[in-house]
Amino acid sequence: MKTVTILDTETTGLSPTEDKCIEVAVVHYSLEHASVIKSFAGLIAIEGENEAERVNHIPTGLLHDSGSQAECAWQAAATVAQGSEAVLAHNSDFDHAWVPEGSALLDLPWIDTLALDWPMQSKPGSALITLALEHGLGVVDPHRALSDCMLLARMLTRCHELGHDLNALLAPGCDRARYSKRWCPTMTGSLRRWRGSSGRATVSDGCGRCQRKTRRNFRSERESLRVDIGVRSGYIRSRTI
Repeated sequence: MKTVTILDTETTGLSPTEDKCIEVAVVHYSLEHASVIKSFAGLIAIEGENEAERVNHIPTGLLHDSGSQAECAWQAAATVAQGSEAVLAHNSDFDHAWVPEGSALLDLPWIDTLALDWPMQSKPGSALITLALEHGLGVVDPHRALSDCMLLARMLTRCHELGHDLNALLAPGCDRARYSKRWCPTMTGSLRRWRGSSGRATVSDGCGRCQRKTRRNFRSERESLRVDIGVRSGYIRSRTI
């Protein structure tokens, strides 16, 4: 690959069906030159309050005064991403769920940088801030979309400076992302609310918007059984098309 797009979102909560995306940012990045090409960040207007303001520090009043329409923000993001060969996101399952249907961003393979084997990480699955600090990078203004995108871009540049081939670094993620489009009769967003800290399982994502297999955590055997029942009933089955 020569170029990729790094993407991050900020939201009012964790549920794509009940909460709102309030910021999207993308960075078009050259793997060949280990450098940023261009970027975009935009606030999205919402009605009501930003219930996650204490996390993302985006004032509700700012969204009311300066936020743009969601369609315009996502179209601008897709325009910046033109020419990219993949989308990178840290915990990509979360960000992928907020991309609107029909966006060109969904036509690209998605690579979850959370699952990559970073050269200086102390343990797999580390948060982006932890990874950055482990690679000797300072962190400024965390939990804003563009700041997190640029932090991930600096991570890639840092790995290049350490002598690592960026395509080789991303290769495991490319292998996981290189699945045919999948079909599911319903949007299985409820799967996202079943993640917990006990036990791990690998399931096919089921939703037609997701093109990769992802690892899921399940809180209990009962919820694992619910997934199994869903698979056998056709709710979460997938087939290659």
